[in-house]
Amino acid sequence: MREQEEIRRADRKALPRLLLFVLAGTLAGFEVGFGCVFLLGEQGMDRLIGGMAEASELLSLAAPWLLLLCVAAQLSMGLILCGRAKKLIAGWDGEAEGVSDRAERLLEWELSLSALLNILSFLLLTALYADQQFTGWKLLGLGAFVAHLAIVVLFQTRAVNLTKRLYPEKKASALDPRFRKKWLADCDEAEKAMIGDCAYRAFSAISSLCMALWCILTITALLLGTGILPVFTVCLIWAVGQVVYTRQSMKLSKSVTSIMPS
Repeated sequence: MREQEEIRRADRKALPRLLLFVLAGTLAGFEVGFGCVFLLGEQGMDRLIGGMAEASELLSLAAPWLLLLCVAAQLSMGLILCGRAKKLIAGWDGEAEGVSDRAERLLEWELSLSALLNILSFLLLTALYADQQFTGWKLLGLGAFVAHLAIVVLFQTRAVNLTKRLYPEKKASALDPRFRKKWLADCDEAEKAMIGDCAYRAFSAISSLCMALWCILTITALLLGTGILPVFTVCLIWAVGQVVYTRQSMKLSKSVTSIMPS
């Protein structure tokens, strides 16, 4: 009974803050939405929509060259970072932690920046064909996109192989479709705990971002007529993250309970 009373007391204490937060968010959303309508007016909205269309057209025209720039950036970054890491590992005696830490940091930067460039290339590919016009420059952009994907795979594989030289217990191949699962299986408990903490922080950040995007896209659907598809896409990502997190949490909770002594 005492524990239940403490739970109720904590809920009663937190409820006013939650209601205040929800009320403030709702009022802020209405003020932003109707404030934009009032300030811009019908002509202002038309100019805003026209400006967005022009920006999309300019991005579509620039996309082939930006994709070529991604290729150049990925190639130069991979050669520099992986090359430096390879030199450090080649001269490593297997004991100096400072050398291995520097090499691992270089490989982490390679993988992180490579992932960001990869996402940017997918965005540019969409912008490339968003205007539904097909020209020779579109083929150039498509070729640059394919080349960029090939270079990403090449250097990510190289980075993983160099990491395996630092940690011989790692056996998974970067080209294996089940690479993430096998790599996780080769990790010790400390590495798994670190991965779990990083995954939780990423999940929390994405959940907060989805909430912010939902607010923004709901307002743009009201003001600009963008429709429900953008909101549906964000909510789908949001829902998948929540469902996977909840199911995995339930699954792990059962496994932990099953190994506890009775």
